[in-house]
Amino acid sequence: QFSIGPWQYGDSTSSACLKALRLREARLVQLEQLFERAASYGEPIVRPLWWHDPLDPSCYHIGDAFMLGNTTLVAPVLEPSMRSRPIYLPAGRWRSERGLLHMGPAWLLSYPVPLDHLAVFDLES
Repeated sequence: QFSIGPWQYGDSTSSACLKALRLREARLVQLEQLFERAASYGEPIVRPLWWHDPLDPSCYHIGDAFMLGNTTLVAPVLEPSMRSRPIYLPAGRWRSERGLLHMGPAWLLSYPVPLDHLAVFDLES
């Protein structure tokens, strides 16, 4: 739902919003499962990184990334002029939205995140 139509801001904004809606649509099954668990067991849907790995001290100091459930790490860009950002991946095998595999624990010091993208990593089993 949009308060103001994205098309009122031009083609690039409309395109970015369409990408975001497609990302949401691709994750609807995951979101529905998380909603069900939240309703049944009181588990939060959006979780801090330390929820994933409470023994990793680095996870306690990251306030600008979060877990969506137990398997998806989201690292949004929060500054208007930034097009890259540092991202901490806790222990595990993480696949980026670009299909690249990263082994954690690790810092990705300058991970590129264009304006119309969202940095998302899925934990592989």
